Amino acid sequence: MSVKSLVEMHGGTVRIESELDQGTSVILHFPAERMVRNLAV
Repeated sequence: MSVKSLVEMHGGTVRIESELDQGTSVILHFPAERMVRNLAV
């Protein structure tokens, strides 16, 4: 299982940004509404 698959199973997205000689950023986004609802249980 990949990180992308795991994030998408939870309703999120993965974004990768890269700039030459600057580095790479990997952004994981999870919907806040879903996270808050699960915490309330």
